[in-house]
Amino acid sequence: MTSFVVNAFGGMIPMMAARLIDARMATKAVNMNLTSGEAKPLRAPLKIGDELLTKAGIKKSIYRFGQDQPETSYWFHWTFDVDVVRGSIADDTSERTYFTGDGVPKYTYSPNAVTGGTDYPNASYALGVIKPDLQTLDIAISNRVITSITKTGTLASANSALPHKLITGGKVSIFGATDALYNGADKVATVVDADTFTYPLTAEPAADAAGTLSMNYGGLPETRLYAITYVSALGEEGAPAITALMDVIAGQIVTFTNLPTAPTGNYNYTKKRIYRTASGSQAATLRYVGEVSLAETTFIDDVLTSQLGENIPSLTYEAPPADLHHLIQFSNGMLAGLSGNQACVSVAYQPHAWPISGRYSFNVKPVALGSFGQSIVVLTEGTPIVLTGSSYEAMSEDKVKVGQPCVSARSVVELANGVMWSSNEGLAFISNQGFDMATKMRLTNREWAKYNPSSIRGYRWVNRYVGFYDNGEVQAGFVFDVATLDFFELDFYATAGYTDPKNGNLYLAIGDDVFKFDAGENLELEWISKVFESAKPINLAFAKVVAREYPVEFRLYADDVLKLNKNVLNNQSFSLPLGFKATSHKFAIKSEFDVLGVGVAESMDELRQAIE
Repeated sequence: MTSFVVNAFGGMIPMMAARLIDARMATKAVNMNLTSGEAKPLRAPLKIGDELLTKAGIKKSIYRFGQDQPETSYWFHWTFDVDVVRGSIADDTSERTYFTGDGVPKYTYSPNAVTGGTDYPNASYALGVIKPDLQTLDIAISNRVITSITKTGTLASANSALPHKLITGGKVSIFGATDALYNGADKVATVVDADTFTYPLTAEPAADAAGTLSMNYGGLPETRLYAITYVSALGEEGAPAITALMDVIAGQIVTFTNLPTAPTGNYNYTKKRIYRTASGSQAATLRYVGEVSLAETTFIDDVLTSQLGENIPSLTYEAPPADLHHLIQFSNGMLAGLSGNQACVSVAYQPHAWPISGRYSFNVKPVALGSFGQSIVVLTEGTPIVLTGSSYEAMSEDKVKVGQPCVSARSVVELANGVMWSSNEGLAFISNQGFDMATKMRLTNREWAKYNPSSIRGYRWVNRYVGFYDNGEVQAGFVFDVATLDFFELDFYATAGYTDPKNGNLYLAIGDDVFKFDAGENLELEWISKVFESAKPINLAFAKVVAREYPVEFRLYADDVLKLNKNVLNNQSFSLPLGFKATSHKFAIKSEFDVLGVGVAESMDELRQAIE
């Protein structure tokens, strides 16, 4: 006697002949959640709010902003492909968020992003801080002005227009008095207060000093460079624009006029900082002098070398390339993106800073990026390239010898401590363990072609890959479990998705609404068994379906002909049609409830022993 029973359910293996697959595997599996061995229906996507996506058109990218707010609060969305990451910024309370794909690279933050409508983000700014344009800048060097010099015998008392910054015993040089007794170099000063000092004279003059009076501290000139930077409203500082060399004697005043103000463009700058060297080469350290507001056009440097501040932090910082795309975040707070044939890496925890030394060029076109650990996976039109390192300027490059090109930039998903993407032959995967074709035991490129690999948009869901495809005739999806290799299909479609890092939920854009994946009422699962073969023609007489609830639709095929389609209402065995024999059989179930087992047999006893 013969029976065919399934007590544990698996996914599809499209690459294998239906008669050769294991009994628990399927020739078709749709809308299933295969985590326990039972045939569990996936739950339908649950709409979390009405028309949360208000921009007109098909939504291609979504992102949940306000991650400490309810999930319905603020959904960034675009009708084209955009990559979004949240910045790793110390003590950030404004949720700084960075994105590429919407023109030049941009950033936004709260409350600007969500103020003034629902077409989020409502406000954004060009990412990076550019160098100021110094073409109109004028620089004048002058001695410090002395407003008066009076005498008391052979002691001169001088008052300066600006604080003189002398110390008692310091040297001062006096110029411009009509009576030469007041003038001279290396006079020894005695400080009275911040604006007044005295110095000795060689003889008593006839009267108080007259003339255009000034002073400096004498000595050899310093050869200086000045540098000017823009600073954003968030305190981000850009690379400096550097002046020509100039000679300045200690104590002289350097006056800047026609300083650059706001540059043309959607920038968010609020001030300018001034730095200078004291020793005279471009390799010398630039140290802080002072800062002025963005609108201010004048700055006076009367700072002594001994009073200079900290070194410039942004000497090598550059704004990202205007065409930067496929932005990702990886280890140590660094961002990475693509520009032309380059992968570009930002300074750690400085998302606005993209030095030239953090740019890596390839001889094959990069398509997309992913990351795991301290590695960036550069997916290309050829084999992948892995960049590894903990600093933007010290990434080592390893070209994967055996790999697959990426045929859909939107298919890239980071999961299972690696990166997965759509290739022409299936889902490819790379991690610390190397490269692998993740679906090689389930599909060949022939079966994979049905899903139109170049159309696939992929997302992470509890360490499973969820893909949606459009092959010109069907728009639908599939799920691939990285751990079990279970593969099953979805009978619905989404144009965009987003996996929330805080709650692990996968959200989907369907029309103008946002849906939470696997969160609503049970979908109807469909599972079709392998083809069971017998050595000689037989007539299966009984069947049984064990489920947690009913009804369950049951279908029986014999030699590929449908023999029975029945709504099963309980766990009792039932008779199958008589009058036919066949050597191949398969059965199918459709259900909104968990199915624990299905069996067919030639006798009731056989069935009773095989399935509870």
